Amino acid sequence: MHNLQHLREVYSLDDILPEARPHDAFGDVLVLEALFERLYAEAGSKLGNNPIEWLLYTSYVPNIHIVMPFGKYKDTPVDEVPSEYLEYLQRQPNLDEDMAATIEHYLGSWRLAA
Repeated sequence: MHNLQHLREVYSLDDILPEARPHDAFGDVLVLEALFERLYAEAGSKLGNNPIEWLLYTSYVPNIHIVMPFGKYKDTPVDEVPSEYLEYLQRQPNLDEDMAATIEHYLGSWRLAA
């Protein structure tokens, strides 16, 4: 998950929104509006007439991590993390949806390869 300031920087929204101050309610609305317009335009160029369906779909589907975002193996490609560590993480009660899907994806791939 990214905070609004990070997204503002990634999508270069500072150039078009110099009046939007961080941590200001009206500034946040301006940034969200510009971010939506940017994502809508990008999705439209890739998907044609109805990018809203794609945007909704991607908001409901868990993201599969490519690198470990935390812990002993932080910044290590997930496919290089020992399966024992992923199995340990899988048993943790507070695992977020994206990490749970990532672990299932990689453990499933390894089980199929074995």
